[in-house]
Amino acid sequence: MIKKILKIFFVFVLIFLLGIAFYLKTELNTLYKGYTGEKIVEIRKGMSVKSTARLLESEKIIKNKNLFLLYYKLFFNNKKINAGEFIFNKPMNYKEVINKIISEYGLLLEFTIKEGDSIFDIGEKLEIRDICNKDEFLKFVKTHNYLISDLSPQAKSLEGFLFPDTYKFSKSIKLDKLIRMFTNNFRKKFYPVWRKRPKDYLFTINQTIILSSLIEKETSNPKERAIISSVFHNRLKKGMLLQCDPTFIYAVKLDNKWRGKIGYKELKYDSPYNTYLYKGLPPGPICNPGIDSIKAAIYYKRTKYLFFVSKNDGTHYFSSTLKEHNRAVFNYQIRNR
Repeated sequence: MIKKILKIFFVFVLIFLLGIAFYLKTELNTLYKGYTGEKIVEIRKGMSVKSTARLLESEKIIKNKNLFLLYYKLFFNNKKINAGEFIFNKPMNYKEVINKIISEYGLLLEFTIKEGDSIFDIGEKLEIRDICNKDEFLKFVKTHNYLISDLSPQAKSLEGFLFPDTYKFSKSIKLDKLIRMFTNNFRKKFYPVWRKRPKDYLFTINQTIILSSLIEKETSNPKERAIISSVFHNRLKKGMLLQCDPTFIYAVKLDNKWRGKIGYKELKYDSPYNTYLYKGLPPGPICNPGIDSIKAAIYYKRTKYLFFVSKNDGTHYFSSTLKEHNRAVFNYQIRNR
């Protein structure tokens, strides 16, 4: 009698377990879409699997967070869930949802480095976009110059080598990978120009990028870049001070003393970057130049110009003598005040 009861009990247990297995198999493989249209879900950095499951359930991407956790632990326990913004637009089962968030990197962000952006500009933009902390970025670019040391052993930081362009990447991208993306693009764009440089061009890569950064900050007019380059080349040959305004501004920013205005104190700020005080090129680039400014540094126009002054319309007046320059300063700057 007891054997018969036990037999019946085991049969019921077996039927119960088979029922559960059938239920789970059906539920786990059933396509589900509890939202309408299209849904974008952000999985933030550091979110646990449980937090992710709760989020997906609340957004109606999955029907049951516990079934999600069960499936994940059974088949994906050693897989990392990526952070990022994921787009969902069709019914999916648990396997498909998990596959999506462990194999994809979410929606790609677009980030633009403009010609003339310094590391300070880039750091601020990265922080505003919540991609990384500005101070962490600045610390990285100032201490990881080895990323371009094969190109420029003298480079003190990565300033000048973060190539201006529009980049696409996941919000969860690590800082070192992001910076390598910038510097690798520099190599890609710079090498074709560098290989074709004139034989009598004697500047190093580091000197070229420094000079390019000065040209970039002095003008946005494409027709003037090669002429401004010639002024700098001529002054360097004569041992004259370059007297490039953006250099002393950069010097103050580098020491974290910039207050947003130019005065006598900034003009006389003692730094090797201040080309009003120190002859020759500054120790490093003052921004990240575009390819046109790099070309202008290498293929500069042969002129006798030693001076230029802004005409307040986006162009400059160029002079070969100090007398002519002083007259231009009076005409375009002093008289119009």
